[in-house]
Amino acid sequence: MIKILQIRQNMPGGTDNYCRGLQRLFSQDNDCRVLPVTDIPQQPSRLFHYTYRDRDLEPFVAEADIVHVNGYTAQGTIDAMRMAHRMGKKVVYTAHFHPFCYLAHPLAGRLFFYLKMRPAIQGYADVVTTINNEDTLFFKSLHKRVVQIPHWNNNGNGDQRIVERNPRMVLFVGRLDDHVKGFQQLAALPENCYDIHCVGSGDMPFCRIARSEERRVGKECRS
Repeated sequence: MIKILQIRQNMPGGTDNYCRGLQRLFSQDNDCRVLPVTDIPQQPSRLFHYTYRDRDLEPFVAEADIVHVNGYTAQGTIDAMRMAHRMGKKVVYTAHFHPFCYLAHPLAGRLFFYLKMRPAIQGYADVVTTINNEDTLFFKSLHKRVVQIPHWNNNGNGDQRIVERNPRMVLFVGRLDDHVKGFQQLAALPENCYDIHCVGSGDMPFCRIARSEERRVGKECRS
């Protein structure tokens, strides 16, 4: 049976949920086994976000046939891909990508990606997976093997409400307390042109601003 190791930053959030969802998805598979999602010891870095030491990565990587590295602008992502490649493992890289302009430090993020991440992706990754058309187009310019695998929902509760298609309806689903997710961009849409629904968690000034302007722009904000 093929064993798959997933490596991601040790913190709750979208990437962690994505990895745990993959583990559940393959839980009944007869050919592949996704190893339990484990927090590999990390070293914090003010400049490179976080890093891995080889001695911490090696025992985890040795157990796997395929190493699935999840990350973006962090040295730890590069460390994981390099170690897996050096140990002769197949490397799958999934970039949980955000446009550079929405990063906390846009210029630093762009420089880090093109100077360090791009050579690592091209040199260590056997395949790159993406979740949407925009990411696919971007990474196809960097790597010869890019596979698009959209996100999924397998909550299994069977509770669905069919909403009539409306070309002017906009649905935003995501965290409201993270500017990277783009919630604030809804305020820039033309007045009274769209039926906008927001479903998310958290609270932040953007959400409070949107609530105060509901009458002006015709928005519904639910958190």
